[in-house]
This record gives sequence, C-alpha cells and structure tokens, in this order.
Amino acid sequence: MTTLLNGAMTRMTGAIKEDLKLARRVVIGMDCWSKKSLTASFLAISASFYHPSRHIPIHVLLNLHQIEHPHTGEMLADKLVETLEYWEIGRAKIMMVVTDNGSNMLKAVKVASDMKQTEQELQDSEEGDETQEEEDEEDEETDEEEEMLGEPLDDSDTLNLHRFPCLAHTLQLVVKELSKNQAYCSLISKVKQLVKSLRMSSVAQEKLTALCGKVPVKDCSTRWNSVLLMIQRLVEIRPHLEEVLKELKHDSLSNTEWSRLCDLQSLLTPFKEQTDSLQTDTLSLSSVIPALLELSLHLQDQSLPKTHTAPLLQSLRQRFASFLDASSISFDPLPAAACLLDPAVSAVMMRDDMGPLLIAAQSYIKRQVTIIGFKIHSRDHSISQCLYL
Repeated sequence: MTTLLNGAMTRMTGAIKEDLKLARRVVIGMDCWSKKSLTASFLAISASFYHPSRHIPIHVLLNLHQIEHPHTGEMLADKLVETLEYWEIGRAKIMMVVTDNGSNMLKAVKVASDMKQTEQELQDSEEGDETQEEEDEEDEETDEEEEMLGEPLDDSDTLNLHRFPCLAHTLQLVVKELSKNQAYCSLISKVKQLVKSLRMSSVAQEKLTALCGKVPVKDCSTRWNSVLLMIQRLVEIRPHLEEVLKELKHDSLSNTEWSRLCDLQSLLTPFKEQTDSLQTDTLSLSSVIPALLELSLHLQDQSLPKTHTAPLLQSLRQRFASFLDASSISFDPLPAAACLLDPAVSAVMMRDDMGPLLIAAQSYIKRQVTIIGFKIHSRDHSISQCLYL
C-alpha cells in the first residue's frame, strides 16, 4: 500500500509540476490555522492558475506544513520559499501572494521577497534578455519609478512578491465593526443566551424537531457569517420557537427585538453572499470591484438602520481604498484593470463616477503592453508577434 501511494504521489507531483510550467502566471495562497486544542498548527500553501491548453482554471494545494510556535514572519517566509523551490515556481511567474491581513503574513511575504533568489529563478527571470546586469538595471529603474507613484511593483519586471489581501477575510473585518455598536451587542448577547439555553434543553430540542425538524444554530467566533446563520435560523423557526418557549414558560424576544433581528438579517445577507462568492476557487479578479460597489450601494439603502450602515460603509471604503480610490497611496490597479478587460463587467468602468479608476486601469494595461513589447523586441521578434501577444 505504501509503495502504491508513493507511486501515485510521485506521478501526481510530476503532472502538477508540468502544469505549473505551462501556466503563464500563478497566484499563491497562504493561510494558517490551529487545532481547537492548540496542540498543532498548520500552514497551507496553494496555487491557482489558468491552464492554457485545457482552458480551465486550476487550484491545487501544494503543501500543508505543520509549523511550530511562534508563527513568525521569518518562519512562514522560509516555508513559502521552500514550497516555491520544491514545485519549481519561479518568482517572476507569480502574479500575487494572497494572505489574510495578519502582521506575520505581511512580514512573511516581505521577507520572502528579500531572500536570495535561486539560480533557476534567476534564469527564469532572464528569458532571453541580453545580460542579467541589464535586467537588474531595468528592475531598479522600474522599482524607483513605481515607488514614487505609490503603486505595487510590476511583477513582470521584478522578483519581488506582491501581496494581495484576502477579500473574504477583509469583508469579515468590515462586518466586525458592528461589534462596536452597543445596541447590536446587547441584542446579539441576548440572542446567544437564548440559543444556548435551548440547545442545553433536550426537551426543547425534541419539541422543535417534532414541530419543524430544525433546532437553533449556535454562532462560532472563528466561522465567517455565523452570527447571520444563527439569526436566519431563529427567524425561520420563530412561530414554532415561540410555541415551545411558551410551553416551557421561558422568555422569548420582544416584537421589537424580532424586528431588529430581521433588519440585521437584511443588512448582513449580502455580505454573506459576496463572501461566499469571493472565496470560491475559480473567482475572477474582475469580480472584485463590482462586488464592492454592490455592497456600497446596499449600505446606502435608506430602509436599513443608519446606526449600523454608516460605520460599515466607512469601514468598507477605508479597508478597500487600495482598490476603489485611485488617489490612495496604497492603490493597486490590478482589480480595475481586470474589470476593464472582462467583457462581462467592463461596463462598470464606464460609469461617470469611475473616471479615476478607468484612467488607472488603462495606464496599468498600457504599461504592461509596453513591457511585453520591449521584451519581445529584445528577443528579435516581429511587430506582428508583439501585437498577437
């Protein structure tokens, strides 16, 4: 059995390496988590890319490292570089590294960028340039220019790794702004206590199961949208729940509190939908800006309580300024460029209020085309080949 498994592992590894060699650009994903008892921690590193011959997006888990405490940026960077070297992924091919917003993850990508490049990666980055020295000079000039503009470094011209924030995780940070609202916290605290008492009562569980086949759902601090799932279940089984509570002589929620729960359900449901969409394996980067604009419009709905929507809207604009505000010092034009190049959503960029983003996207695309044209010219390719690419 061990021989068979090792053989299958070797064959699959070889196949994945061949697919990675064919990929033009690769997106790396990194995430850490610990067992509930904190007895073990793990770092997962994955790769996403579009297969040019099979014409499908692919997402594959490259490594699952068991890691020791403390989870420092240096240690995570070592694991990242180790994984890239094992799977023969040159850094010049990496479009971005997607992580959560933890300080150790930010540092890990920065440290990995600063680490000495392997001989293979240096060869991959040359690819026909006349000399490595000339390429280094071009990279230095590009780095200085882009740093002055306050934009991310151009991945096609440098081996620095470009970190991209996990969009679903950042959305959940926006939702957490509600925890600063005292009225919200008081209501959710009461709801949690009600759910806890019902789940601890076998009689209540049996009665609810008999009446509607469902029981209350408990929230989980480490599970995204769990508060919404708890609210949705309570609202769904409300008639049967109140019947059981009355029979057990247990206090229920007031009509006002039920109404506020319904408001919270309406407020949070679009966040859940966009979170579920943004964390799928095959999501296109062109969906980012439309998703953020939809949430922004949702939070401006006058039917929702302004005490909740105002702080969420402010947090959304602040946390995603790097995608929505072309004047931001941390602005990243890549999502806007992806949006402009996607026929299904490019109309979004043509709105009157999207002028700065449209200009930034066009400038980014022109810069990329110029870089490609220069590299092709340096390899003595014809103009027609340049236009074709």
